Amino acid sequence: MPPLSQFGQPVADLEAIKALVKQHYPDQDLELLDRAYQTAHKCHKGQTRKSGDPYITHPLAVAYILAKLEQDLATVAGGLLHDVIEDSKMTCEDLQKKFGDDIAHLVNGVTKLGQFSYNSREEQQAESFRKMFLAMAKDLRVIIIKLADRLHNMQTLKYLSPQKQGDIAKETREIYAPLAHRMGMWTVKWELDDLAFMYLQPVDYQKIRTYVNDSRQNREHYVDELVEKIKQTLKDNKLEAEITGRPKHFFSIYQKMLNQELTFDQMYDLLAVRIIVKSLRDCYAALGVIHSAWKPLSGRFKDYIAMPKTNMYQSLHTAIIGPYGKPVEVQIRTHEMHKVAEYGIAAHWKYKSGNVKDSEYENKLAWIRQLVDWQKDTKDAKTFLDNLRIDLFEDEVFVFTPKGAVRPLPMNSTPVDFAYAIHSEIGNTCTGAKVNGVIVSLSHALKNGDIVEIITQKNAHPNIDWLNFVKTTNAKARIKSFYRKMQRDEHLHTGKTELVKALLACELKPEEVMTEKYFKVLLDRFKLADEETLYTFIAHGEISARSAAQIVKDYHEKLFPKTTEWVDQIITKLRSGKHKNALGIEIEGLQDIEAHLAKCCRPLPGDSILGFITMGHGVSIHRNDCVNVAQVSDELSRNRMVSARWLSPNKDSVYPVEVEIKGFDRVGLLNDILSKISQNKTNIREANVRTARDTGTVIANLVVDIHSAQHLGQLLASVRSVDDVLDAHRVLS
Repeated sequence: MPPLSQFGQPVADLEAIKALVKQHYPDQDLELLDRAYQTAHKCHKGQTRKSGDPYITHPLAVAYILAKLEQDLATVAGGLLHDVIEDSKMTCEDLQKKFGDDIAHLVNGVTKLGQFSYNSREEQQAESFRKMFLAMAKDLRVIIIKLADRLHNMQTLKYLSPQKQGDIAKETREIYAPLAHRMGMWTVKWELDDLAFMYLQPVDYQKIRTYVNDSRQNREHYVDELVEKIKQTLKDNKLEAEITGRPKHFFSIYQKMLNQELTFDQMYDLLAVRIIVKSLRDCYAALGVIHSAWKPLSGRFKDYIAMPKTNMYQSLHTAIIGPYGKPVEVQIRTHEMHKVAEYGIAAHWKYKSGNVKDSEYENKLAWIRQLVDWQKDTKDAKTFLDNLRIDLFEDEVFVFTPKGAVRPLPMNSTPVDFAYAIHSEIGNTCTGAKVNGVIVSLSHALKNGDIVEIITQKNAHPNIDWLNFVKTTNAKARIKSFYRKMQRDEHLHTGKTELVKALLACELKPEEVMTEKYFKVLLDRFKLADEETLYTFIAHGEISARSAAQIVKDYHEKLFPKTTEWVDQIITKLRSGKHKNALGIEIEGLQDIEAHLAKCCRPLPGDSILGFITMGHGVSIHRNDCVNVAQVSDELSRNRMVSARWLSPNKDSVYPVEVEIKGFDRVGLLNDILSKISQNKTNIREANVRTARDTGTVIANLVVDIHSAQHLGQLLASVRSVDDVLDAHRVLS
């Protein structure tokens, strides 16, 4: 059996939901809930859950949980409607017409991306989370609905197959429970943790449950005795307070026993008391009374009121030696702090008071916007999910700017992480740091309470080696982004330079033909958006500069025609019929001319090509951008060039092509690259790998067997998708 739910057993009763909403929002018109229920009931009519219950019981249970969390009318209605887009013919536009933009946005944000096609479950999972976080950045109620949805699904998980139980419980432990923690929604977090624990580690779960039940009577008797003594002590000091025992949950007990190698009997913080007082002043007064009456344990005091956690949690934590020499944990907080501690973001007044801006509140939730920022640069699904898990699980340290502003960072963060947390430009121009007035290395691990000052220089830039020690995903993403931008600028320069050279080789004046009119012809031919994309494709080797220049030349000659004489005599001699063209290439319209592929530029089916008439060896086929062809300058040699194009090359033929791959050096990078090449069914003939220590990059030159230019393009695109690969391109002659 699962642990007792804070939210009660799942219900299928609209009136119970309306009663809860009315309790917290007495002036609200509940007609919206009636309409939402009727729409959901109609959309889910005939649908059942794995338990055999009508499907409508699920959205009712989700709405009930949201009502228990004291959510506003729109959020509870969103809970009733959260599956209608995914599980019926209703669209987001339909919802907008019936319920307005607010509710439509909430439901759309929760909806999975099931209607699209993905290569793997991991990719679909990653894209669903991307969508959810984007919606969440605009309106945090999206994640509150999603957590309520996940909670009810976990409460009813027993009806699914063991495989699905394991998959959903694992995702809950790795993503949703930490997310509830980051949102400060403790009541949701502990129940998700305990339910996931029950399904993922049933033996350990039952052991802990048995331990807790066996010791419950003695423990509760002791806590009840201590609560009475604390009540009397506080009353004697004229302090009013609510005092209760604080439950310790199964998964947190298991984690602590495992991490600290404790037996159950050594778990002293199973004995815990919570004191709730009226005001902030009373918190510290109560702490003084408790420490005067009972001896505090050294090093156990934490002030989360003066320095709240990122999820807005505030409380005083201490540990004392209670009666009979037993250690007891004590938490002290106000009623408002208690509500935030239990319900987190779901308890915040923002959704009860309109859209009034609260700068402190917004700052505490800056991590959500950071999630959205770095996920835009993380295309690989596995990397995205791995980084998400790390970010959600990180413990925190609290450090200060010289002006006293506090910044929460993951444990063991460095001054570089701090610099990027302040502003990306400060991170990019960081050259040094002082911690508590003393100069430290940029890899120095920051501690709670440190005062950090960043030293910057105007023309400085990030060091690639910072990736070896920074802890935050934000810092890693900004550093990589800087180097990708720098690489992009290099590509633009390279592509433009190559195009200028090719235009000059075609006896064209770049300043005359590099104009909007000529570029439009190129962009239309290659189906590209802009000039920068063209330059990048040329730099990558996906479009040859010679081919682009030839298109410009052809267009130019249409505008300004001139005649050309061909070497008719040589072509006539080559028209023998004895030499079948086995390459599948048409040369000047003649099908039976002897032809061979030039070794200098290794043309591929799909490349733009031309023929060069040789003496006694037929026609040599070159890529249009071949250096040897570009260097031809005399009139006679130019007249020996003939038009050529691929017709029907042998699909089984392979052609050796050299590619160069550049990336950030890390463990496993080469293995990931080779895996992508293998997935593209490509053989490697030769390999040369070298590392540039000064820049922290690795360069691999590979000779691979390629069937066509399309095959090469697919291979390069696949390799570029590997995390930390900066560039992959064909090596031109």
